[in-house]
Amino acid sequence: MEVVVGVSPILAVAPLGDDDETNFELLVKYLGVTDEKATEQLHKYSDEYVSLSWLRARFSNVSDTDSEEYVMYSARAYLLYLLGCTLFVDKTGTRVQIVYLRLLRNLDSVAGYSWGSGCLAWLYRQLGQASRSKVKQIAGYMTLLEAWVYEHMHGVVVPDHDLDYLEVQPRALRWIPRRDNGTTSVDVQKYRQLNIYT
Repeated sequence: MEVVVGVSPILAVAPLGDDDETNFELLVKYLGVTDEKATEQLHKYSDEYVSLSWLRARFSNVSDTDSEEYVMYSARAYLLYLLGCTLFVDKTGTRVQIVYLRLLRNLDSVAGYSWGSGCLAWLYRQLGQASRSKVKQIAGYMTLLEAWVYEHMHGVVVPDHDLDYLEVQPRALRWIPRRDNGTTSVDVQKYRQLNIYT
């Protein structure tokens, strides 16, 4: 799916319909791991995930003297790691879906994807799941959610403005989080009774 804006197309962060490479093949071909290591990682996480700590340990020692091929493997691993610990965080916070490696195969096209809309869709899905009874955790890009709360939920949270903030910086840097001000269950009940957001 493509959305054309101006001259350059923006690609959706979505499964590719004609893609038949397995997760095993993706690990071997685009991260350069051996068949044994790929099999080991896939068996740990139901053939869908790799561990963030494994990515960090396996690819953190890249240097200028390494082959161009290994540098490319490391670049893909680094981007996959970032996706797993920022934009598309799951509830474990320790793994990333291999499916995102499909979008990192051609590093020249990575900037052409609409990562923001994909991240937002993932966060909305996680918020929907977190709203169910008996769910005790939430996943997704919490920095985005926190910045949205600071911007739109006045009265619930009163963050401090960063006086050094510049408009060219990411919007989340506009605020200084107040980590020492936790919300209690009494506060939650008070906000529910006020019904200020319905």
